[in-house]
Amino acid sequence: VVGYLAILFAVSAQFPENIDRTAELIQWLSFTLLTTGFAFMAGEISVIRHELERRNRQNRIARARMEELAIKDELTQLYNRRHAMELLRQHKGMADRGAYRFAVCYVDLDHFKQINDTFGHQAGDVVLKRFAQTALQVVSGVDHVARLGGEEFVVVIVKTDEAAALALAERLRVAVAAIDFTDVAAGLKVSASLGLTMYSPQEKPEALLSRADEALYRSKQGGRNRVTVIEAGVQP
Repeated sequence: VVGYLAILFAVSAQFPENIDRTAELIQWLSFTLLTTGFAFMAGEISVIRHELERRNRQNRIARARMEELAIKDELTQLYNRRHAMELLRQHKGMADRGAYRFAVCYVDLDHFKQINDTFGHQAGDVVLKRFAQTALQVVSGVDHVARLGGEEFVVVIVKTDEAAALALAERLRVAVAAIDFTDVAAGLKVSASLGLTMYSPQEKPEALLSRADEALYRSKQGGRNRVTVIEAGVQP
């Protein structure tokens, strides 16, 4: 706009007889109004675009949070039972196609009700959280840990054989027994019983979990704080 006005003044000064100042001034004013209008409109569009981008970011964050809440246990931040079953179905599909083998390990914190009764439910919540943190440190990046409810958990050990799965289960058992709870309550110690089994091709996830649950039951019957293995395909 300023440049256009400067040109008009220069032409008017050098060639006054060839320019209609009034008409040129009207054109300049029209151009100025149009340019100002477009600039204002562009500014408004930019503001609207930035606001939409901000809201879209907020919506993505909220959607991601909702999706996380749908698959995570609120207390431990582990996967919940529903998502654990979905993961089992996914790995079943891969295993049935021969991509890899996987194992399921049921975990139960020993005498957890007694912990709640003796030290309080707040201490029990700390126990659950620290178990979750410990389990996530023990498993590999491709494995999954889920809370089935209460003090019961399941570990899906992916791309493994029975020997490697058993070694991981033993590491988890030892790690749980070594958790330090002295800052929570004097005398608070925790151990875990585990039941382990490998997936047998074409079997239903429910049958797999039932076999792992039976292995867990045998660990409890055998004195707790131990790992029991039931071979793949063996029906409890």
